[in-house]
Amino acid sequence: MAIKRKIHIQRGMTLIEAMIATMILVPAIIAILQTYMQVTYLSELTKERNIALSHIASVAEAIRCTPFNHVLNNFPNATTDGPAGNSYAALAGGYTLKEEHIVVTYNNTSSDPLEILVALTWQDMNRRQHRQYLTTMRTR
Repeated sequence: MAIKRKIHIQRGMTLIEAMIATMILVPAIIAILQTYMQVTYLSELTKERNIALSHIASVAEAIRCTPFNHVLNNFPNATTDGPAGNSYAALAGGYTLKEEHIVVTYNNTSSDPLEILVALTWQDMNRRQHRQYLTTMRTR
């Protein structure tokens, strides 16, 4: 007499298998999303730094184009965003960064060459403060 074996083909997954697969996939998906968010933030920060450097370079170029005798009058020491008639925002082509401010400072206003520090501060999308600096020298 021949023994007939019934072949049982399993279809689908058991609940335990589905739970184990979920426990493996959920942390992997979370890690991928966190990486994506960090890359997005760093990309935005790089864009903002490039804008900041462009604005600083515009102000520094305006300082270089100003006659030496007028530099201190047109760009007063430690005045945020420039004097009333000579706004740094206008020199930079308008402020485009959040809470953007430019300050020009001098180590010693009577020295020659005159060391000039142009500083720009702004806030990123996470409300963190950032600063970019550019130092230049002017002589008579």
